[in-house]
Amino acid sequence: MRFSMCPFSTACITKPVPPEVRVLHTSCNPRPGETTVELMCLISGFFPDSVVVEWLVNDKPNQITATTAAPWKDQKGNTYSTSSKANISMEDWMDGKTYTCKVTHRASESTLKDSVQKCESDSSSGIRVYLTPPNPGDLYINQFPKLTCLVVDLPSNIGLQITWTRETGGTLTPDPTEIKDAFNGTYTALSSLPIFPRDWESDTSFVCKVEHTDLPSPITKAISRKQASNPSELQAPEVQLLLHSSCSSKAEESSINLLCLISGFYPSSVTFEWLVDGQTNLVTSITASPWKDANGHTFSTTSKVNITQEEWMMGKTYTCRVTHLGTRDKIQDQAQKCTDNKCKLPTSIHVFLTPPSPHDLYESRVPKITCLVVNLPNDTGLNITWWQKGKALNPEVQVKRIEYNGTTTATSTLDISTYDWESGESYTCHVEHVDLPSPITETISKKRGHKSTPSIYVYHPGQEEIVGPGDSLSLTCLVRGFHPDDISILWKKNNDTVTEDAQVTTTLTVKGKGKNANYFVYSLLTITKVEWDNRDSFTCRAIHGALDMKFIQRTIEKPPEMIVVDDICSDNEDTELEGLWATISVFITLFLLSVCYSATITLFKVKWLFSTVVELKRPGSPKYKNVIQRVI
Repeated sequence: MRFSMCPFSTACITKPVPPEVRVLHTSCNPRPGETTVELMCLISGFFPDSVVVEWLVNDKPNQITATTAAPWKDQKGNTYSTSSKANISMEDWMDGKTYTCKVTHRASESTLKDSVQKCESDSSSGIRVYLTPPNPGDLYINQFPKLTCLVVDLPSNIGLQITWTRETGGTLTPDPTEIKDAFNGTYTALSSLPIFPRDWESDTSFVCKVEHTDLPSPITKAISRKQASNPSELQAPEVQLLLHSSCSSKAEESSINLLCLISGFYPSSVTFEWLVDGQTNLVTSITASPWKDANGHTFSTTSKVNITQEEWMMGKTYTCRVTHLGTRDKIQDQAQKCTDNKCKLPTSIHVFLTPPSPHDLYESRVPKITCLVVNLPNDTGLNITWWQKGKALNPEVQVKRIEYNGTTTATSTLDISTYDWESGESYTCHVEHVDLPSPITETISKKRGHKSTPSIYVYHPGQEEIVGPGDSLSLTCLVRGFHPDDISILWKKNNDTVTEDAQVTTTLTVKGKGKNANYFVYSLLTITKVEWDNRDSFTCRAIHGALDMKFIQRTIEKPPEMIVVDDICSDNEDTELEGLWATISVFITLFLLSVCYSATITLFKVKWLFSTVVELKRPGSPKYKNVIQRVI
């Protein structure tokens, strides 16, 4: 397959340059579920652009079908590169066949080639231990670096013990050891040790000690920043994003092949990240293991993604971002569909100043002013300085970030004192850049004008939310009636500050209607139903400069539950109540019977008594007095 791109003109160099050939593959050993293995032949650094690529299987041609890209110009503009891709079945790969990429170029009298085949495990070497330094992204970006101790070719996991020590002493807490089965019947163990960035930067040495029943003596490996890579030899990578197809789409193409070429870096540890319009985890990439360059010192590698023609035509920006020890900044290159044969990027530079937050001013007492510079085409010649009353100030180190649209954003932060800010001191940010006809100057000071203190209201979760099937509840805090609009809202749980992660959502301040209207803001705290049922207390705290104490707060918790008799009565209680009424009924009945009996007896006695008195009144009867006494 032949390609020719360079026209015959004086702009083209005339001395032929031979290519460098390298064959890459997706994995030395197959992963579960994989049915194919992808082979990629990278041909780089040649001139002129006419080249012939041929694939051999066990030295036999025409065994597989390959797709070869049209040569592209390298970043230096004098040489060309291209790639050829072939997919083979897993069955052929596992058979141990040798796959060779054969390249013919007029700059070389002989054909150039590179070969690859399935790796053969070396079972006679026994247990082996490897230490790897922290990932550059974890070390400089996330600030959570880890060392890893990899133990391979374990015949079993019985009696395995991995311990970590540090030359400066102290207790170390590694992550739980991960043990996996390898496809060849052996075991692989991985132990990760979280460390502090300062320990790595200070060249502290760490030791991994591996013990196993099959080892006659423990294996110990040491690592430090100096051992991992000599600082004087650190070399940052060069990143170039290459297109499989032209800037304009072709009707017969159903997909676009993006190849990110990362070259000339040392050491070999590097981190890739693909972004689509600034968002991560939207495309799947295939990344090759780094290989040594022709100079025998630096490394190169590639990362590839395939996107649909439809996505490409939508004009999305695709970014290949690389993190490496050789630089603390992320290096990246981008590609997108061009418009009128030129990809246009924003060129209007803007500068914004943000005041210190009330929380930093009045509570933490570490106020800062921020100067934000956006839409920079690059950081060449960028200079940000701070001034106060004609004197230059010393700000913190500038932070630069490349946006998904290719522009650069720079941030400069200046520490100030609460007293100076409250006294009305002014601060000036002075920005210079090669693309600016004159410097941009912005000044900031404390806002003047009328002040209004805020009112605060905290609302319980709705009843529908409480009885609903979800596990979370929402507490809402309304702060209203304040002026100016600078305010800080924070939440506390049982007097402990809640970190502003997924739990807290606060809106921007909103101005009410009217000429002299004040501002209001909402803040939402997400809690669990368990926290609410445990009667934990939650406090919404508003910090504002117009308040005498600089803050106002309200606390809320689950109200006491009211006991309803109808809801707590049970069948047992109903039975007891019925038994009680039965007892009372019997008692009343007996009481009434005894009363009736007593009344009847009394009536009979009274009747007999009156009969006797009447009888005594008759002639010849005994004396009344004596009869009465006799009766009594």
